[in-house]
Amino acid sequence: MATYTEERAAILRDFGTKTARLRAERGSQEAFAHTDKVRLHRNAIGIIERGECEPGLLTLLILADAFEDNSFWELLKSLAVPQQRRPRRLPVTPPAAASPDRR
Repeated sequence: MATYTEERAAILRDFGTKTARLRAERGSQEAFAHTDKVRLHRNAIGIIERGECEPGLLTLLILADAFEDNSFWELLKSLAVPQQRRPRRLPVTPPAAASPDRR
Protein backbone atom coordinates (compact mmCIF):
# COMPACT_ATOMS: atom_id res chain seq x y z
CA MET A 1 0.00 0.00 0.00
CA ALA A 2 1.32 3.44 -0.93
CA THR A 3 2.14 5.92 1.78
CA TYR A 4 0.33 9.24 2.05
CA THR A 5 3.33 11.02 0.51
CA GLU A 6 3.51 8.61 -2.45
CA GLU A 7 -0.23 8.83 -3.01
CA ARG A 8 -0.16 12.63 -2.87
CA ALA A 9 2.71 12.78 -5.38
CA ALA A 10 0.85 10.47 -7.79
CA ILE A 11 -2.32 12.57 -7.57
CA LEU A 12 -0.38 15.79 -8.20
CA ARG A 13 1.38 14.24 -11.23
CA ASP A 14 -1.97 13.03 -12.59
CA PHE A 15 -3.51 16.48 -12.04
CA GLY A 16 -0.54 18.12 -13.76
CA THR A 17 -0.66 15.80 -16.77
CA LYS A 18 -4.39 16.30 -17.24
CA THR A 19 -4.09 20.07 -16.79
CA ALA A 20 -1.29 20.16 -19.38
CA ARG A 21 -3.47 18.23 -21.83
CA LEU A 22 -6.35 20.70 -21.38
CA ARG A 23 -4.04 23.69 -21.65
CA ALA A 24 -2.30 22.32 -24.77
CA GLU A 25 -5.67 22.31 -26.54
CA ARG A 26 -5.70 26.07 -25.98
CA GLY A 27 -2.12 26.88 -26.97
CA SER A 28 1.31 27.24 -25.41
CA GLN A 29 1.94 27.87 -21.71
CA GLU A 30 3.02 31.41 -22.50
CA ALA A 31 -0.05 32.20 -24.62
CA PHE A 32 -2.32 30.62 -22.00
CA ALA A 33 -0.61 32.55 -19.18
CA HIS A 34 -1.09 35.86 -20.97
CA THR A 35 -4.84 35.56 -21.37
CA ASP A 36 -6.86 37.99 -19.27
CA LYS A 37 -8.50 35.22 -17.28
CA VAL A 38 -5.41 33.27 -16.23
CA ARG A 39 -3.27 35.87 -14.44
CA LEU A 40 -0.63 33.25 -13.61
CA HIS A 41 3.00 33.29 -14.66
CA ARG A 42 3.90 30.66 -17.23
CA ASN A 43 6.46 29.23 -14.78
CA ALA A 44 3.67 28.68 -12.25
CA ILE A 45 1.65 26.88 -14.91
CA GLY A 46 4.67 24.70 -15.72
CA ILE A 47 5.19 23.81 -12.07
CA ILE A 48 1.54 22.78 -11.77
CA GLU A 49 1.70 20.76 -15.00
CA ARG A 50 4.78 18.88 -13.78
CA GLY A 51 3.04 18.04 -10.51
CA GLU A 52 5.66 19.87 -8.46
CA CYS A 53 3.21 21.78 -6.28
CA GLU A 54 -0.24 21.54 -4.81
CA PRO A 55 -2.17 24.54 -6.17
CA GLY A 56 -4.31 26.46 -3.74
CA LEU A 57 -8.01 27.11 -3.98
CA LEU A 58 -7.64 30.51 -5.67
CA THR A 59 -5.33 29.05 -8.32
CA LEU A 60 -7.82 26.26 -8.99
CA LEU A 61 -10.61 28.82 -9.38
CA ILE A 62 -8.49 30.88 -11.80
CA LEU A 63 -7.79 27.78 -13.89
CA ALA A 64 -11.42 26.72 -13.86
CA ASP A 65 -12.47 30.18 -15.02
CA ALA A 66 -9.82 30.20 -17.75
CA PHE A 67 -10.97 26.92 -19.27
CA GLU A 68 -14.51 28.35 -19.59
CA ASP A 69 -16.26 25.02 -19.78
CA ASN A 70 -16.83 21.99 -17.60
CA SER A 71 -13.60 20.31 -18.72
CA PHE A 72 -11.68 21.47 -15.64
CA TRP A 73 -14.37 20.31 -13.24
CA GLU A 74 -14.45 16.97 -15.04
CA LEU A 75 -10.67 16.81 -14.64
CA LEU A 76 -10.99 17.34 -10.88
CA LYS A 77 -13.69 14.68 -10.60
CA SER A 78 -11.46 12.19 -12.47
CA LEU A 79 -8.64 12.39 -9.91
CA ALA A 80 -8.16 9.63 -7.37
CA VAL A 81 -9.23 10.32 -3.82
CA PRO A 82 -6.41 9.71 -1.33
CA GLN A 83 -6.88 6.50 0.62
CA GLN A 84 -4.30 7.31 3.26
CA ARG A 85 -4.85 9.93 5.91
CA ARG A 86 -2.43 12.76 6.31
CA PRO A 87 0.02 11.87 9.08
CA ARG A 88 -0.67 13.70 12.30
CA ARG A 89 1.95 16.10 13.46
CA LEU A 90 2.92 15.80 17.05
CA PRO A 91 2.32 18.96 19.01
CA VAL A 92 5.44 20.92 19.69
CA THR A 93 5.85 21.55 23.38
CA PRO A 94 7.69 24.73 24.22
CA PRO A 95 10.73 24.37 26.44
CA ALA A 96 10.00 24.76 30.10
CA ALA A 97 10.12 28.39 31.09
CA ALA A 98 13.18 29.15 33.12
CA SER A 99 12.26 30.06 36.64
CA PRO A 100 13.45 33.51 37.65
CA ASP A 101 16.47 33.47 39.87
CA ARG A 102 15.30 34.62 43.28
CA ARG A 103 17.87 35.98 45.60
